[in-house]
Parts: sequence; C-alpha cells; structure tokens
Amino acid sequence: MTYTLSEAAEVTGRSRGAILRALQTGEITATHNEAADEWTIEPDDLFRVFPVAYHIRFVLEAVEPLRSEIRDLRSRLEAAEAAISATGERLDAKSEEQPPAPPAPASPNPPSSRWWRLFRLGAKGRPPVELKAGSPGANARRREAIE
Repeated sequence: MTYTLSEAAEVTGRSRGAILRALQTGEITATHNEAADEWTIEPDDLFRVFPVAYHIRFVLEAVEPLRSEIRDLRSRLEAAEAAISATGERLDAKSEEQPPAPPAPASPNPPSSRWWRLFRLGAKGRPPVELKAGSPGANARRREAIE
C-alpha cells in the first residue's frame, strides 16, 4: 500500500508542507506522477522519517472496525450456543416423556451356522431318525453306555 501526499500527511499527523519538504530534501523517497500531479510514497520510507508515534491515531482507527466485528461475532456465537443448549434441553425432555422401547424378543432357537444345522437336521434337512433296536448304530450306542 502506498500513500499520496495528503494520505501521508493524515497518517503521520503532519502537514502536507512538512511531507513535501521531506520529499524535496531527500529524507523520503517517492515517485511523482506528473500527469496526475501526484506523489506516491512508500510506507517504509514515510515511517522511517516520521516515527510510529505520529500514526497511532491511524492504527487505532483501523482497529476499531475489527473490534466491533469481534463484538458482533461473539454475540452471534453466544446466540448459537444458547440455541444449541435449548435444542439439547428439548431433546432431553422428549426422551423423558417417551417410555423406553421394549426389549426385542429373544428368538427361541439361536441362529446356528450351516454345518451345525445340517448335523442337527440330518443330511437332507430332516430331523435325524431315531435308531431302532437291532440296527447297527443302536448296538454301538448300547456298548458306549455300558462301558
């Protein structure tokens, strides 16, 4: 950002004549646009000659809009937090009003894996047939029971 002669005078709190004298003596370097009859002064050169103490008013004026924006944002934040809190309270009140959901009924037969179902139902999906007395499998069971 560069300053014109009038802006430099306002920022530093000096007169245009004081800034122009500093330009003419070479204390401040600047470019002159002769077509517009305007000086362009770099801030570094300007504040090197005219210390910071002279443009504190300018800085304070630049900071004030930022302070008001911060105040506005803080108030909006507080309003949003209040709305969130109110929503949470409403949800809590609704959850207290509704009775708790009944537990899901437990299934009488828990799901089993496929191989176990085949074993339980038999190879063709039917319950296993009880072994009759005199069948080869029945004799093996009797021997196991005796031992």
